Amino acid sequence: MSTHIGDSWKSRNATNAIKQHMLPMVCFNLDHIRPFLRDYQSAYPKRLEELSLLSKLSPDDWKAVAKQFKCTEWHHYGQAAQRVGFWDMWAVAEVVLSVCRSSSGKYQIQLLKEQQQKYFKQYRKKANQLNAGRCVRLIMFKYESDKGEIYAPGILKESYRGHKNSHRHAEVFYMDYLLAGKFHKNDIVHYLSAEDTSIKYRFAITTTINTIDPESISRLSRFKYHNFKKLLDYASSQNWKISSSPSFTKQKLQYVGPPENLHNQKDLSN
Repeated sequence: MSTHIGDSWKSRNATNAIKQHMLPMVCFNLDHIRPFLRDYQSAYPKRLEELSLLSKLSPDDWKAVAKQFKCTEWHHYGQAAQRVGFWDMWAVAEVVLSVCRSSSGKYQIQLLKEQQQKYFKQYRKKANQLNAGRCVRLIMFKYESDKGEIYAPGILKESYRGHKNSHRHAEVFYMDYLLAGKFHKNDIVHYLSAEDTSIKYRFAITTTINTIDPESISRLSRFKYHNFKKLLDYASSQNWKISSSPSFTKQKLQYVGPPENLHNQKDLSN
């Protein structure tokens, strides 16, 4: 199995969640989607139309649906034992099928494309409004640098540009960080340009931090509040305001999970 950003470490609970197809965003790739589709086929052998539709989705399609919801569960994942969101793939599949079911009862993938376009149009509009108001976000991120994997808290400046605001322009500022597992602490502001963050699989936002206080921060990772305080002070010096995600009001993705008959089939096979 290939290793993308974020696959380097996971807790026992995270490992068990992934086996049940509960995935963090960095695991929304074919290595994890294909096993889920095989289990979906085993669980619902008569849902041929549904399986056909789900099999046509790209990893980006699955991500796009999941991102419209708050995560189903939280688990510690990544080299800094960070608390990150996990989404139930069984629940994501049900959302996809609900969106793609036409009035005639048939499934049309075009309905999903139209729904995604509408949702992200609203997201881009809100992100641009926040950017115009000098609002930034406090995040945890991973970046595959030339020297190894960087993991750190950072400040995200996000906007959308170009034809119909289709191109994401994301800049990241960070100070204290982990590089390949080793802490680096300093007062120098490091910078990732929009070109750096646009390279597929090199950059990933693992968490958007909407509640900023010592207790909330301490639950996230090995980074302490003072690591974040430096960033807050830097944002203040630039007259930036810390804001929540443009989609902070989204609903939680409720757990669906596999049907009981799949558990029974696996027990018999063992």
